[in-house]
Amino acid sequence: MVEAAGRQDCEDLGKRRFALLYVLPTFLLLLLAIWPLVAGLETLFFRDVFNTHLEMKWWQSEAMKDGFMPLIDPYRSGGQPHLGNPNTVALYPSNLLYLFTPFLWAFNAHFWLHLLLAPVGAFWLARRLGLGRGGAWAAGVFYGASGYLLSNLNLYNLIAGAALIPAFAASILSLSSNSGRSWRLAAVAGLWSLLILAGDPMTAAIGLVIGISALWVATPNRRALARVAVALGAGTLMAAPLWIEFVRIVGLSFRGHWGYSPAAATEASWHPAAIVEWFIPFAYGRPDLAFWGHRFYSGAQPLFYSFYPGLLATLCCFLGFLARRRLVLWALALVPLGLFLALGGHNPVVAWLPSLPGLDVLRLPVKFWPLVAVPTALLAGLGFERCLTDGGAGRLRRVASSLAAAYLALWLFLTQAGSSVESAFASWMPRAFADAGLAAAERLRWSGLSLQFFGLAVAVALATLVRPRVFKALVPAFLIVHLAVQLALLRPLYRAEPVDVYRSAPPASVAIPQESIAAHGAAGGLFGTVPMPIGRYPSPDPRWLQRQVFNESYPYVGMMKRRNFEFAVSPEGLDSFLTRVTTQAFPMLTDQQRIRLLEASGVEWLYMKRELAVTEGVELVERFPSLGTDLLLYRITGAAAPAQFVSEFVYSENLNDALATLTSAWFRPREQVVIAGSGPDGSGMAGTVEEVVPNSAETPETRTWRVKAEGSGALLIQRTYLPIYRVEVDGEEVTPWLANMHRIAVPVEAGEHLVRLSPTRLTFRLSVAVALLTAVGLVLYVRPRRATES
Repeated sequence: MVEAAGRQDCEDLGKRRFALLYVLPTFLLLLLAIWPLVAGLETLFFRDVFNTHLEMKWWQSEAMKDGFMPLIDPYRSGGQPHLGNPNTVALYPSNLLYLFTPFLWAFNAHFWLHLLLAPVGAFWLARRLGLGRGGAWAAGVFYGASGYLLSNLNLYNLIAGAALIPAFAASILSLSSNSGRSWRLAAVAGLWSLLILAGDPMTAAIGLVIGISALWVATPNRRALARVAVALGAGTLMAAPLWIEFVRIVGLSFRGHWGYSPAAATEASWHPAAIVEWFIPFAYGRPDLAFWGHRFYSGAQPLFYSFYPGLLATLCCFLGFLARRRLVLWALALVPLGLFLALGGHNPVVAWLPSLPGLDVLRLPVKFWPLVAVPTALLAGLGFERCLTDGGAGRLRRVASSLAAAYLALWLFLTQAGSSVESAFASWMPRAFADAGLAAAERLRWSGLSLQFFGLAVAVALATLVRPRVFKALVPAFLIVHLAVQLALLRPLYRAEPVDVYRSAPPASVAIPQESIAAHGAAGGLFGTVPMPIGRYPSPDPRWLQRQVFNESYPYVGMMKRRNFEFAVSPEGLDSFLTRVTTQAFPMLTDQQRIRLLEASGVEWLYMKRELAVTEGVELVERFPSLGTDLLLYRITGAAAPAQFVSEFVYSENLNDALATLTSAWFRPREQVVIAGSGPDGSGMAGTVEEVVPNSAETPETRTWRVKAEGSGALLIQRTYLPIYRVEVDGEEVTPWLANMHRIAVPVEAGEHLVRLSPTRLTFRLSVAVALLTAVGLVLYVRPRRATES
């Protein structure tokens, strides 16, 4: 008993020492880096953070505070699917924060909480794969501070999945153990459910591949595989409210109805030349307005701006590859697979896949990167662990010296062949950037980084020359220095702005009445492309662009002030196919035709960054000074009402015919409607429409109108045609018509009628019941069995 107590004391001392040397400094550094977000002083804003997800989460937070979960977003493009769109992350547990904390704080907490969770999940996975505490924590730090993970800090719908994948894989491995199987099964089910709810089905599927393949390392038996299958089934049922709503909306979405061409599906493919970025962070431009490497990223901005793992991670990864472990073989299988798939359009096989039936809904091949990032972090952790063994210092010295020599050679090349390097850079970047001298600046940046990394590699090599005991004591410090350098070098990936910048509503957004219908001509190229005055900003920092977008009341700003913005489609392709097609028609039209199409869509207000080429049907209301060109606010005088009675029907056989009619000079949007297909003629009689104030038991998604018609006709409602709506006339369900390309029309006969439009919630309620019953079943399964197992 004395010996057992002694071993326990040593183990406890080891745990305390591990916590002090590894865990505590890691979290202190991470908290220091994100403290302005934790304290609510700043907010992330870059790219999709504000432009896509901010408004989605604002609307959900407002709805939840009113006591309901929104099925649609009524302020975006006539009401687009919300709950059924996985990218809104509508059912993830972090949404509970919106009920109790300020909106922007809760919004940012979703990001920084997962930044803190990522190292823990990777640590757990490394431990399950046999690494010691030090090596496992190093794997967690290497993953959590990698360019891949930090790049997810501007992608609300990807950060949770990226952070959870290692933990999910670890939970699957835990089922191969014979002890505590009930709670381990519940952990797999819970984490799988969270992965499904995290915002991206493709990331969840990748996590499943990593978890199932990791079982090969643990050599499980058939019972373990059966337990995994049961846990996955339970987790899928707990996520039923999301995927059932997704099934309801995907058929009429752009992605599900039309799909993507092979070129569009393989956007964001990993270019082989981007391998340089593993050694030079932001090799083809920093993530700002001076980014120049578009040719290496399918002609656009990259989805993930960096995959830079860090110098120490690279050194340790090389050491890990040299180990003779089953883990290494697993990594050597997953990493090539990940690269093969991430190549996308640069790989003939992957480029061909979207042409197959059912696969044209997949896109952005670079999202396969967890197949690379997770195994390489584990290999680096294994290499870190080898540094702590006898002979580890010598192995690290040899690898560090080799890498130092490579960086020195690169620095000498960049210095001695300066003009040739600048010419190459200039040939790769846009002409405007090359003319502005960016090629020379980039060569100097590469040179500076090469010299810095040479110095760091030399410092690591020299540190290995001390006594073995001293070297082992220094190894934890290497990890902390690595984390600090990563957070500093990759700081542009998680840019933040003071929240005070975005507290006050810009004058342009409150210049129109609440609940009115507007469009922004500069958003999404609706009225052509208007270049931003980037050259007049104080620096290439994207904050200046974001501030201008905010002050010019781009759609997400106006929607958060309860103004409806039409044709503000989100990029993931799950908005209505009809809305997307109508939006894509605008670039092919003249200004006059665009105004007519807006009139038919009920748009009364139009923001523009240039003068309109027409004066008929519009009036300039106000001019707001802005950088570059002023922001102009027009009122469209002939716009259809939000809901109106029409009795003159024009039928069209296809969307092209409907577009031609809606943009014709003879079409009268306040009296006529274009109906898909064929049917009876309208009466040509008049009618009135009055919206009925909803009762307290109805959600704001439900709308009711009192229609008084002198003859047969239709109620034209400026809501997007979606399959999830139920339409009733005087309590009887009727089938709505597709009107004006993307709107809803409800047929009514002469007389007075009550027309009710609401999204059906029965399937949602049933799926919630299934999820709750499954969760309760898991709890009941775990509680009695834990007593037995203990």
